[in-house]
Amino acid sequence: ADASKAKAAAKKGYSFTSKTFTISQPNDGTRFTVSCPGKSEPLGGGMTTGAPDTDGEAIYPHSYERLGRQSGFHISPILYDPSPGNTQARQVKLTVLCGPKYAKVTPPHTTLDMGEDEKRPAVVRCPGKRVLIGGGYQRTNFTNQGGILATSNHMTNSKTWTVDGLGLGKFGGQMTAIGYCVRSKKPLLSTVQATTPIPPRSFASVTTPSCPKGRRVAFGGF
Repeated sequence: ADASKAKAAAKKGYSFTSKTFTISQPNDGTRFTVSCPGKSEPLGGGMTTGAPDTDGEAIYPHSYERLGRQSGFHISPILYDPSPGNTQARQVKLTVLCGPKYAKVTPPHTTLDMGEDEKRPAVVRCPGKRVLIGGGYQRTNFTNQGGILATSNHMTNSKTWTVDGLGLGKFGGQMTAIGYCVRSKKPLLSTVQATTPIPPRSFASVTTPSCPKGRRVAFGGF
């Protein structure tokens, strides 16, 4: 069923493109990009990697960002290790959803300066008669010493995208919320969502239900 859906999407000009990277240096952010083929343009994107160790060592994202001019998707992941010295190299796969050109995209930004132990939302709103096709964030900087962690990244209504940040450890930093907006007389997105509990010091995953009939995935969030 998944294969037939992928073939049907490809016939309409939509496809997923992925690229895998290896990270070996602990607590050092790296910029990675995956590009759309030909003249196709990016919608949403994401990353997959292995489950964390019991102490939390794993790859985590510092950013989720559509790249319009470069026709791709960008994530700056970090190999977080709370006790460096025996860090294991890990792989991360970036994936972007590509499709035909759809509209001029306006990307308003909202940037916060945040201190240690501070918790605040960064809210970005589409201007004028524009509505969201998605959103993302950039500039978070947490390591094993502290910094800013994004704890949510999601649409709050048809014109507003919200990113919640949390200051950790010994220092703060910046966090930027991004909205990707196009001109439209009506909202373009509807959301499907699912929730799962995560026990202390545990790992869990959750998958949204399928999009309603006649709609396709464009962006994701958490």
